[in-house]
Amino acid sequence: MHHCYLDSMMLVQEYGCPDLFFTITSYSNWHEIKECLAPGEEAQNRPDLVDRVLKAKLSILQDRIMMDKVFGEVSSLVHIVEF
Repeated sequence: MHHCYLDSMMLVQEYGCPDLFFTITSYSNWHEIKECLAPGEEAQNRPDLVDRVLKAKLSILQDRIMMDKVFGEVSSLVHIVEF
């Protein structure tokens, strides 16, 4: 954990204080998850599927932020995934 703190401090020194902070949470009722479940199967029993869908949605969000510049010009982007 100490290492992450140092990395964060180095980012602030290099790029300045962050402008945005947001959280994305996986949702078991996303249609991309429900479409892939077998009859009677629940999302909680398929962490591999939930993870793949979340990663795909995170990738799309990052593309929107970085390429489409929905929040304007971006100098850096950091994300952390917690389980």
